[in-house]
Formats: sequence, structure tokens, C-alpha cells
Amino acid sequence: MLASRGESFDDDAYLFEVKWNGIRMLVFREAPCYRLVNCHAIDTTSRYPEFAFLTGLPAGTVLDGEMVVFRDGQPDLALLQGRDKTRSALKTRTGSQARPATFVAFDLLYEKFVPLLDRPLQERREQLERLLRSWSHPRLVLSLGYPGAPSWGRSWRLCRGPAWSVEHSGVALGRGIPGQRRVRRANQGGSDPAKARHRRRA
Repeated sequence: MLASRGESFDDDAYLFEVKWNGIRMLVFREAPCYRLVNCHAIDTTSRYPEFAFLTGLPAGTVLDGEMVVFRDGQPDLALLQGRDKTRSALKTRTGSQARPATFVAFDLLYEKFVPLLDRPLQERREQLERLLRSWSHPRLVLSLGYPGAPSWGRSWRLCRGPAWSVEHSGVALGRGIPGQRRVRRANQGGSDPAKARHRRRA
């Protein structure tokens, strides 16, 4: 499920989206609680108390995405790692207020306890967008993807949330965000992305 490095290319059979420079994480909504689990299968729920609102998601929901901390509109991995390594309850609570994280979702793996892994990625993402639209919170946003690599010469929207969105020009993207994810639109079995560094196109 983790991204692997690949070469840049354009192909409408693939969905291209930003690699957010965050920490890959799964959200499990299990009645009556929820869990945040990182790519090392470590439960990180207690490190991000600002996500207590996830208990409002329908039970049986599993989301795949990245935990991100933004500073001046750009993802800041150092700030996020500082938060993720904190074990003091006081510092965790202070960090959640001073540097709240955002979960950027890009896949829906289970819905109401029903596995969706055998369905095409495009279908899962459409269900994910409907879920986030009907149940909205500013700390839970959708990572937008584009068929074929978007042109770096124009502005394009990176993610969508109920209260805000992130939008940059191609030049700003090349400077501020380290890469992109690309996933085959018909992909089944969960996200299996490749990661490529941004390339400025003529």
C-alpha cells in the first residue's frame, strides 16, 4: 500500500495526485470508538486527539490517506514528525491545538463493514467523495486526483474540504511539494501507488 519511486509519465488510465509529504495512515471507525494506525501497524490514536470527531463517521468505515500538518499552506513534515514523536500528554494536547493535523483521504477500503477492495479505484473514490461530502469536517479532506498528469503551467486544486481547499500554481507545486502519487484508475485490491518527483513540463 506504500508508494514506490517511479519515472514521470502521462497516462489517462492513471489517476495523478499530490504525494503530501505526510505520514501514511489508516482510519478505522469501530463502534464505539476509532483508531489511527500508521504504516508500521502502530496505533497512533493518542497522538492526535483533535481527531476525536471521527467517531461521527459511520461504523465500519476504513479510510486510507496521509496525516499532514500545514504551515503557510504547505505540508511541513518536520512539524508533523515532531508531533508524531511526542509522548507527553501535555505536549500532545498543546500540539493538537497549536499545530493541528489534517487527514487527507485518498481511498475508501471499507464502508459499513463491507470490503470495497475488489472494486475499481474510481468507484471507491466516488463513494469516498460522497461520504466526505455528506459528513464534513475541516480536518478530514479529500485528496483530488486527475486523469493524466495535470499541466504544471496552470493552477489546479489539490484537495477539497468542507471549509477550505488547497490550490497552487504548477511552479509553486514544484517548489513546495516533493512528488505525486499515481494510481491506475481501474486498480483493485487497495491503493498501490507509484511515487514520482515533480517534473516541470515544457
